Amino acid sequence: MSIRQKLLALCVMIPMILTSCSAANNNQEHEAVIAEKKDSESAKGTASNTISEKQKTIIASFEEDDDIGFDDLVLLSNVAIVGKYEEVIINETYVEYKFKVKEVLYGEVEDEDIFVYSDIGDVYVSGTGYSYKIGGKKYTEGNDYILVLEKHESIMYDHDRYLVDSDVILDETQKKYEMYNKRIDIPDGESVKDYIVSVYNSIPHEVKEKDNKVYSDSEEEMVTESDYIGIVSILSLEVEKKNDNSNVYKCRVDSLSKGEKLNKYEDGTILLSLMKGKVEVGDKYEIGFNSVDEYSLIYIQATKDSVKSLEK
Repeated sequence: MSIRQKLLALCVMIPMILTSCSAANNNQEHEAVIAEKKDSESAKGTASNTISEKQKTIIASFEEDDDIGFDDLVLLSNVAIVGKYEEVIINETYVEYKFKVKEVLYGEVEDEDIFVYSDIGDVYVSGTGYSYKIGGKKYTEGNDYILVLEKHESIMYDHDRYLVDSDVILDETQKKYEMYNKRIDIPDGESVKDYIVSVYNSIPHEVKEKDNKVYSDSEEEMVTESDYIGIVSILSLEVEKKNDNSNVYKCRVDSLSKGEKLNKYEDGTILLSLMKGKVEVGDKYEIGFNSVDEYSLIYIQATKDSVKSLEK
């Protein structure tokens, strides 16, 4: 698994406790990883250009494949921009680097400012002995950078998130273009921007159609966008998330009006990621939710308004 996949797992998948359990409907074992304790409290992000000692102690380790090259990163990306670096926003378990967009090379970027997400920790490149830190002071304020990115959208985020894979610096101001502390080879007479665009365009990419659906109300949106709709009992808070606006709850699905064949733990429960402030433990709700994948025991709230109180 590449660092791309592992960082995506942290951003997109729901962190769970490492445990092995049987999926009731498919009788296969499913592993889940909880990276956060349920008694943890979310830390408010603050703008700064330094990492405090507290932040330095909250780290994780990742492993990166040694066969990833610069062209591979470009081909796996879905966005590339030129942006002016403004600041780093530090949270307890991650940081976000803020850039003002100056030029879009490819991909869909509508905002004037974007936020590049990074966990805090160390990355070890397998088979090379090379390692590097993520989540620290990486960019110089005011400099322009080419950013080769993967864009992610979620109702659990305050804004779209972008990921930079691997140890890459493309500093347009300083004309410094490096990966793993080694200069990236660019053909003579070709600019770095042009080279990146030509590599990206060398293979076809799936074009994501813009979702222009207009719903008459939140009920119609919930019915359309949810894989499952049911009456759900909230049994316990399992994880207070720190890296997005959701918490993970242990739930019992009492009935389904849409969908079937839920993957459940041996005790008949599921884990459901819901936006903070939407539910109370001990209460029942009508919830529209989606599966993470075919075999997952983890489910996620479908839309911002797909949690309905049953109270009259």
